[in-house]
Amino acid sequence: MGLTNFPNGLTSFGSVVNGIDAPPAGREFYVRQTSDTGYEAWKNDMQHTVRGGGNSVHTTIESALAAAADWDTIWVWPGFYEPAADLEITQKGLRLLAVQTGPLLAMSSTMIYACGTAACDPVINIKASNVEVAGFRIYPYLSGTAVGIFIAPTVSAYGSWIHDNIFYVVPEGLSGLMPTNIWVGNAAFAASYTLIEDNYFFCGGNFTAETGMIQVETATRSVIRRNHFNIISNQTTQAAIKIATGSGALTSPKQRIWILDNLFFGAELDVNAMVCYGVLFADTVYAGDCMADGNKSVNIAAPFSSLYTTMLGLNYINGVAIVATGTA
Repeated sequence: MGLTNFPNGLTSFGSVVNGIDAPPAGREFYVRQTSDTGYEAWKNDMQHTVRGGGNSVHTTIESALAAAADWDTIWVWPGFYEPAADLEITQKGLRLLAVQTGPLLAMSSTMIYACGTAACDPVINIKASNVEVAGFRIYPYLSGTAVGIFIAPTVSAYGSWIHDNIFYVVPEGLSGLMPTNIWVGNAAFAASYTLIEDNYFFCGGNFTAETGMIQVETATRSVIRRNHFNIISNQTTQAAIKIATGSGALTSPKQRIWILDNLFFGAELDVNAMVCYGVLFADTVYAGDCMADGNKSVNIAAPFSSLYTTMLGLNYINGVAIVATGTA
């Protein structure tokens, strides 16, 4: 069952989102829209001056981010939020959390929408270590170069935790307009020790530019696990997770990614045995010791690119175990 997160603790009915009930390491800020019923009474209860000055209650995520410092927590109430620019996180240890968070698609009414403005690209820009983002339904800007969450775009950012979010991309005629949902590191800056888990992805990834729904550039010693992917494109360059070709100064640490217990669904209408990939190991030189185990795929002919099938544990196609060739 679902759960509700409150700033002073967690109430659950048999389901737990790991860590989300942890006590705050710093101050707490609350974001809610003034149009909500009972807003004024709620504000009177929640409003206070935080340590160091400033109000605890904000009406936009941008305002709360501007007020927050290292180790603070921002709680966001359900609603439709449309930032005018990317939500830049530069505070170490910041937690950006939806008050209501449920498993998979449940309780997904805290929406961050960027389809309407190119200025909000990426939607969330993580430029600090130990950042947590959870509980949101995220709509990236509709462009083949847009990104939902970018980790370490211009500075190294270690230990990010992205979990229990929904990434929704409108498939514009299955063209190259589809953005990347999560971009992890790049040639110059590392996103090591990243954990991406329990997210739901509908569409995304630009097959013309050969980017995955999750694009991994430099993220050694990271884990991608228990995510659900709907792949809406029957292209050999399309992938749910792409381990990209290494380049630049950070190739020597290699990738060392663990890809565990994900579900990949080839979801294009009226297409059987799709030629897209669940995981595409595009890096032929700096792949490192990537490992995939416990993953399940449906309606994908060969869910893992053949080059690194020796790095596969026990994975499945349509319920059948995969052998060394990458097929059932």
